[in-house]
Parts: sequence; C-alpha cells; structure tokens
Amino acid sequence: MEYGRPHTEFQLNSYKTAQGVLAHIKAMSYRGGGTRTGLGLDFLIHTHLTAASGSRAADGVAQVVVVLTDGRSQDDVAEPAQVLRMAGVEMFAVGVQDAVDWELREMASQPQSTHVFSFHFVLFSLSLLKAQDTADLVLLIDGSQNIGAANFPYVRELVLRIIERLDVGRDTVRVALVLYNSSPEIKFYLNSFYSKSSLLDAVKALTYTGGDESNLGAALEEVAESLLSETSGGRADEGVPQMLVVITAGPSTDDTGAGDRALKRASVITFGVAIGDTATADLETIATDISFVQSASDVREVANIGDQLLPLINGNIFSEFCQPKT
Repeated sequence: MEYGRPHTEFQLNSYKTAQGVLAHIKAMSYRGGGTRTGLGLDFLIHTHLTAASGSRAADGVAQVVVVLTDGRSQDDVAEPAQVLRMAGVEMFAVGVQDAVDWELREMASQPQSTHVFSFHFVLFSLSLLKAQDTADLVLLIDGSQNIGAANFPYVRELVLRIIERLDVGRDTVRVALVLYNSSPEIKFYLNSFYSKSSLLDAVKALTYTGGDESNLGAALEEVAESLLSETSGGRADEGVPQMLVVITAGPSTDDTGAGDRALKRASVITFGVAIGDTATADLETIATDISFVQSASDVREVANIGDQLLPLINGNIFSEFCQPKT
C-alpha cells in the first residue's frame, strides 16, 4: 500500500509467490502527493487487515506492519497506530531522509529499540534480511598492472578469506568471479560450483593477467549482461539478493556510467575494496552507498578487509547500516 492519498497496490492474498510480489514492486511508479501517514494507517486497518483481503489473524497468524516514511506526517499518527497495536499488530517504523524521530516512536511497537530504525540511505531492500541464508555474489577483480604481479597473491588471499566464511551451496550462497584488465574474463559463473572446496580450488588456481588498461566500465557491463541471469545461475526472480564486490587498486581507464546504471536498475548491491588512494573515487561512485567502500592503504593490508566486508556480505547490513533508536 502507498499513502499520500492511500492507494492499494496489492492485498495480502494477491500473490502466492515472492516472484509475483517482486515483479509488482519493480513496476510501481512514484505517485507524489502529501505525507498523510495517519490516513494511510487508517486505510490499512479497514482495507488490508481483514479476512477478505487475506489477513489470517483469526487463525493466529502474526500481523506485521512496516511503515516506511521520509518526512513528518501532515496528520495525526498516534491514534491509528494505537488501534493497530491494540489489535495485536506488530508495528515497525522505518525513517529515511527527513523522517521525524518522535513520530516514528509514536507508531512503533515496544521495545522501540528493535522497532524503530533510521537509515543512512534510501536504497534499502528488506530482501537483504535474507542474505545471511541466500545470496548471489559476484567478485570482480582488477587483474591489470594496477594490482601488479607481486601483489596479486594478497588479493587472492582476500577472496579466499571471503569464501571460506560463506555458507556456499546451491540453495544458499552462490559465487561467481571475473578478472578484468582491458576486457573482462569470466573465471566461473554462479552455477559453476556449489561446494566451497571447489570454489576455493578455483580461486587458488587464479593467476595474474596483467595489462596496461583497467576497464572497470566494460567489466561492470559484462556482469550486468552475463553473470546475473537465470541461465548463469542468478536467482533474482526468486527474490535472492544479488551482490557485487569490486576489488581494484587504481582508477578505471574507461567510463563506468553505463555498467553502473545497469547494475543499479537490476537492484544489485555493490561494494568496493579500494587499495591505495587512487581507486576510491570510482568505487564510491558505483557502490550502493559510499559506506560500502572499504579501503586499504597498502596491498599487504587488503586481506584484513575481509573482516570488515564479511558482515555486509553475510547479511548483517541491517545491523551495520540501520541505527536502532535508543
């Protein structure tokens, strides 16, 4: 449901699969209008949380409402929120941008420390909460002279550390890997290996490719076009989060705009590992959020970045980048 002027997008019983829900959400367009959160909550009570609309409260099924807002409401939220809580509905209040803290608290259930959240960025997807159990992860590694032959083993060690701590499997975390210089080279797809031992062996066999050019833009386009589809092992249609980790030690020698836009349209969550000072700007541009870029001043320190990066990949983004209100 959207509110401003309340409008039903779909009911609890409209879709039986996650694919149907996701397809509808992706097709939604911005409606504009004022922020009348109270009216939206009242509309929710009378239109959505009923047996005819698919509610199973009478069967003892938990009723949960997540309110996502970016500003102060133009009407009262306290009364309709109280009605919902008294009916046993668990209320979460999520604020972005200019949301008002006290108003979020007025709506949320107790304890507020676990029901009120504020985000550093708008591009939050509740599907990320599933990432600890399931994800499609693409590792995109600069194999050019930016890294260098002597330093490549340190980068390979970082990749090994990441994979060693993932729950790799057909139905859990799938991993693909691409090396790039003047052009990208796919080393393995998301459906190439379903066991951790096979993945680790493939990474251990990686060798430095070299090259004067570091065309990150072309590599991003290759990821968007060739690595995330169902035929390549991608599970976006099943609602599985798709993630990209870019590891580089220098600036791109081509434009990253087209590839970056394609990945953002596909809702890919992009992280960056910058080695040295010259790689940071490109990675901050393509990352889902600037705070998703981890930096190492020297390549010998890069393996330790895994300890900072893994909580994000493992789905702890909820605790890392949401701030519970205390």
